[in-house]
Amino acid sequence: MAGAERLAAGLAAISAADQRLSTRIAGGRVPRSADPTHLLGRANGLPTWFGTAALLATRGGRGRRVALHAGVAAGTASWLNRHALKPRFGRTRPDAARRTTPSFPSGHASTGSAFATTVALEWPAVAPVCAVLSAAISIGRVRDEQHHLLDVVAGTVFGVAVAVAIHPAVVAVDRRVRAGFSPAVPGSETGTLLPTSEAAE
Repeated sequence: MAGAERLAAGLAAISAADQRLSTRIAGGRVPRSADPTHLLGRANGLPTWFGTAALLATRGGRGRRVALHAGVAAGTASWLNRHALKPRFGRTRPDAARRTTPSFPSGHASTGSAFATTVALEWPAVAPVCAVLSAAISIGRVRDEQHHLLDVVAGTVFGVAVAVAIHPAVVAVDRRVRAGFSPAVPGSETGTLLPTSEAAE
């Protein structure tokens, strides 16, 4: 019982510290009207990153591949967060929040970090831009009093974990689809399937 009491006390202390830090960030010294993170925090999560993916897709074949993979990671993190994590934890949002859905973990943070992590894995030169945008949106969620600080920290960690976990499978499936397979080459004893381009030769 003593162990349970210590755990409860520890969680209460963490929650209190989270509240204090979140309030300090939300207050800030810069007026919200002049704070770009405040505006970014109000942006809708998935549409923002799908728009970013569209911009990446204009940069040729590599851009299109990265945009697709990052979009899949962002969508997966968003869905898992909304349907698996938020209902389980059920933490309430700050009093000034416009939504009444569960607060923990932040969907904006998990979506953005999943997207940025995938870009970092495949196109490191572009990753800093996505990472800064993701961080700014996450801080904006706290600044706009839509989330507690711990919500966006947990959401960021979750998004990174999802992106890293599914990345090999996403790349493998994409390569398989892109390659395409023809029927077995006539005369082949093993019936091995060959990519269409090889079979044509």
